[in-house]
Amino acid sequence: MMRVGAQRLDSLRDSQMAAQAASGVMAAAMLRQQSAMREVADWELAVMEMMRELSQVVAEEDNGAL
Repeated sequence: MMRVGAQRLDSLRDSQMAAQAASGVMAAAMLRQQSAMREVADWELAVMEMMRELSQVVAEEDNGAL
């Protein structure tokens, strides 16, 4: 009876350790995802700024052609 209880406790401990390891992997993946999302957002802002600047250049050239 004691041996079965000890085996169940060992099994529970192993399961808990596996769950903690999986949680750590998930947390690391989420942090990488957040970092990638920030990089994409920064890139989008840079592209939008570049497009604004190009629009201004085109508008200035159009006004100068008149």
